[in-house]
Amino acid sequence: MVLPSAGRKVSRLTFAMIEAEEYQVRKEDSSMSDGMGWGGCNLSAHLHTDECNELITLLKQCHKEHNFLRFFGTCNDADRLMQECLKKEYVAKRERSKAHAAEMRKRLKEGPKVQS
Repeated sequence: MVLPSAGRKVSRLTFAMIEAEEYQVRKEDSSMSDGMGWGGCNLSAHLHTDECNELITLLKQCHKEHNFLRFFGTCNDADRLMQECLKKEYVAKRERSKAHAAEMRKRLKEGPKVQS
């Protein structure tokens, strides 16, 4: 095997070790601080309503205060409330998207506007 950047031959084991190091660096760079929670939902403040942002803050605060007890369900109530709020947002966004799609289909069926 030849590494494109180095231009030298290396064994498969060495190549696997280099890939593992690169993966670990990428994994560390994309920590939970970038807004992605464990469920894959981005919890950045600019993406959600004020109500959901308050619940997200409450959950993060609970996790910070109960660093160990959170694994035993101490923060489950806050987590459920946050998930319900995020689901409401998702459903509302989906309905808006459906309405927009219906409007666009209607406009496409009507054809272009005739300018006079």
